Amino acid sequence: MNYIILDLEWNQSPNGQNHPRIPFEIIEIGAVKVNEELKLVDTFSELIRPRIYRQLHYKVKEICNITMNDLKKCREFPEVIRDFLDWCGEDMMFCTWGSMDLTELQRNMHFHKIKRRLAFPLFYEDVQNLFSLAYFEGTNKVSLSDAVEHLDLKEGEKFHRAVNDAKYTLAVMQKMNFDLYKQYFSIDCYYVPNNRDQEIYVSFDNCHKYVSRKFRTKEEAAEDSRVRELTCQKCGKKLKPILPWFSDNSKTYYSVANCPKHGLHSGVIRMKKCENGMFYATKVTKPISIISALQIKKKQDAIREKRREKRARIDHADA
Repeated sequence: MNYIILDLEWNQSPNGQNHPRIPFEIIEIGAVKVNEELKLVDTFSELIRPRIYRQLHYKVKEICNITMNDLKKCREFPEVIRDFLDWCGEDMMFCTWGSMDLTELQRNMHFHKIKRRLAFPLFYEDVQNLFSLAYFEGTNKVSLSDAVEHLDLKEGEKFHRAVNDAKYTLAVMQKMNFDLYKQYFSIDCYYVPNNRDQEIYVSFDNCHKYVSRKFRTKEEAAEDSRVRELTCQKCGKKLKPILPWFSDNSKTYYSVANCPKHGLHSGVIRMKKCENGMFYATKVTKPISIISALQIKKKQDAIREKRREKRARIDHADA
């Protein structure tokens, strides 16, 4: 298997009026292909002539040092993406810095009516997340340039050109203990399960992850039995919540449950919107300490207090 370390640069409307179906139009694809020992196999780098946004946003010109004259002589996205996917090959896994690149790649493909060729579910390595796990216990996600500085890596090329950033991402992977952390892969959710049979369950040594099918509304998703159920991360038994699900903003829900054998677990559900306006849920279940459980209870108490205060203000105004 090869790893495809991918980076994209994209443009958007300079006047803020983005196309609803393609807010970010890809103008550069850069990638590095490496084997499982992270040894270089090949590189891919190409600028792309835009169809939608034919003026560059000032930030893109400033950060990427690209001009429209550079892009006018280039091929368009449909040609480039077909060549890129052929170059990637079949037996490969994407690596990216952050979670946006694969989503935007697929959104651009969908807009241009490019036949879907990527796997479903689409698993990939979010190197930004792995770097955070390795050096900050998962609590702090930093920019690629900050990671390069943190590791004292040589900075020879400019950041914010796609192939350069792909090479810097590879350098980070080579410096950190990638083999130790690659088991914590991510799931891209541009395409969402259509039915129960397609729902995604992934078990890691520190948590369970779940991606639901599509629902018509957030409320329908929040009431679904599979979305709400909690299972022990170690023995797989269904757990009865000791702190029932509660929401802080109608998009994120929290719960605490207990396994008699393996202790306390937290559940976090996030409601997300699909491209077609429907909704799906992602859920993470993991073992926690009693201190973490008390912090979740404190969050619930603070939300309840805010709601009481709001109701009191409304009642006072109506009086």
